[in-house]
Amino acid sequence: MINFPSQRVRDWVLESGPWHIQQRVIVLRKWVPRLKFDVLRLDATPIWVKLWHIPLELYSQQGLGYIASAIGKPLYSARATVLKKQLDYAKVCVEIDAKDDLPGSVMVELDDGYTEDVAVELVWSSPSCKHCTIFGHSDYKCSKIVVHVVSAVEVAPAVEVPMHKEVVEFCSDSGDVVVPGFDGVNA
Repeated sequence: MINFPSQRVRDWVLESGPWHIQQRVIVLRKWVPRLKFDVLRLDATPIWVKLWHIPLELYSQQGLGYIASAIGKPLYSARATVLKKQLDYAKVCVEIDAKDDLPGSVMVELDDGYTEDVAVELVWSSPSCKHCTIFGHSDYKCSKIVVHVVSAVEVAPAVEVPMHKEVVEFCSDSGDVVVPGFDGVNA
């Protein structure tokens, strides 16, 4: 819980988000009595991505917005990107939906028809569940996914394989299967 010095400051903080701490989004909500966290449904979240191999023609706020719009909803750029202090990559914040996959690259077309592949690197993201289409837990930890276990007998029925008489007799004594002339080394 955060206590603000005034209602005006609190409202500004709540309206000016999204907020990040060490490049991880934090969710801020106004407190109300009996507030339950489980009613918060994050179907979209802001994330930071690095864009690599950007054509210099597109290294502007408008150009970066054009590229970022292929990933999600462009929100803002990092200070070093805006000030052009690092030109090897641009760091932008975009809002993505939990149902969408992050592309590994974005193909951009320039005015002269030339295309360039801009690589997309995820800085960090909250786990997302494609089943529930929300952020906060992964498909692996989803309590709503029902896994049906199929027994081996249902998957692959037994097939009768002809064997030499000495192998069958050996199997019945030890339980192991040994094929004469096969040592298993080059299997």
